[in-house]
Amino acid sequence: MNEQPDNPSPFVSVIIPVYNDLINLRKLLASLADQTYPRARYEVIVVDNGSAEDVSKVTDDFDVTLLYENEIQSSYAARNKGIAAARGEVFAFIDSDCKASDGWVAEGIGVLQEMNSDMVGGKVTFAFSDRTRAAEYYDAVNNFQFEEKIKRGTCGGGNTFVKRSVFDKIGMFDPNMKSGGDVVFARKATTSGLKLVYAPRAEVFHPTRSFSQLAKKTFRVGAGKADITKRSNESAGKVKLVQSGSIRSLLSPVVLKKKLDKAEYKVGAFKFLAILMTGYGILFAGFAGLIFGKYLKKTSRTA
Repeated sequence: MNEQPDNPSPFVSVIIPVYNDLINLRKLLASLADQTYPRARYEVIVVDNGSAEDVSKVTDDFDVTLLYENEIQSSYAARNKGIAAARGEVFAFIDSDCKASDGWVAEGIGVLQEMNSDMVGGKVTFAFSDRTRAAEYYDAVNNFQFEEKIKRGTCGGGNTFVKRSVFDKIGMFDPNMKSGGDVVFARKATTSGLKLVYAPRAEVFHPTRSFSQLAKKTFRVGAGKADITKRSNESAGKVKLVQSGSIRSLLSPVVLKKKLDKAEYKVGAFKFLAILMTGYGILFAGFAGLIFGKYLKKTSRTA
């Protein structure tokens, strides 16, 4: 789309893959309905990825487009479906369980333009439950650390802004990947010479997760890493087993203490030990996923 001289704001397509989770989806869509970015300059596209629930019961209450991706159970296939229908010069990706800050779109686009970048990764702030369980602390200091990921030339997909030209140059997300597809895509972009920067004020809020949720997620990430290795995808580079940091650092009590202190989370000795032991359990799930993906699961077909 060509910009008019009197309207410098690029048209943005916000793309949301969703699988059930209608309560959080409603909160997200409400946050997107009241952005500081000009409403006429962005659209919202929700892609239902085979939900058992009727997603239209939520989307009908908002000015959004609802699409369906029922052939492939993968958030990356859902994102590709949204991209194919989108009108934007820039695609803004956000997960259905997040909530956007009021200036999310404006801040992301602002940094994209000011830094003359091809891609932007924003900040993910965790929202704790009333219980503040050990797993929640572990989640908050180890996952969605986009600033650190971007320093390594990659990024997750839950809070990113990507120019259409990036997809024209390197292609779409791999629709057959269950996990890690966003990391692989970002790595492919940066190794192709495209610019990825961090936008700390492009903030979204993500609920912290329970031990079982994190164990399932990390198992899936481990299996996804094995899948990437099987494909021998040179553009992927090194994809970490877990969201942030080396295995050695994730096992280290000293590193965990530094992360908690940096985030200004004040915990006692008993809680600290609980967080450490919880982390070991989550890492074990990741290793189990890696073994499963390497030896038991058949490699996905490349699209």
